[in-house]
Amino acid sequence: MNDNFTRELSLDTIAATVNLSPSHLRHLFKQEMRSSPTHILKLMRLERAKELMQGSFLSVKEVMILVGMTDLSHFVKDYKNMHGETPGQTRRKYHQD
Repeated sequence: MNDNFTRELSLDTIAATVNLSPSHLRHLFKQEMRSSPTHILKLMRLERAKELMQGSFLSVKEVMILVGMTDLSHFVKDYKNMHGETPGQTRRKYHQD
């Protein structure tokens, strides 16, 4: 997951890669990580998005696409829920002139 989090990954694809059924993989993953694979993937994407907002001049939409997310309104909402600020606020904080 860590190597491919920016791609569109399905649980079926991940399960096939490790030769498990999707339901068994979900169960093992949640048992070990205390969270679902989907949730962990979203957290990884949002963390990478913050790094990109802090260290690049890419637009919010470009960052969203680079981290593998597709819906701008959900991306901004999820980003704000995780980081306590919008992507634009992060950008302004780290790129003040």
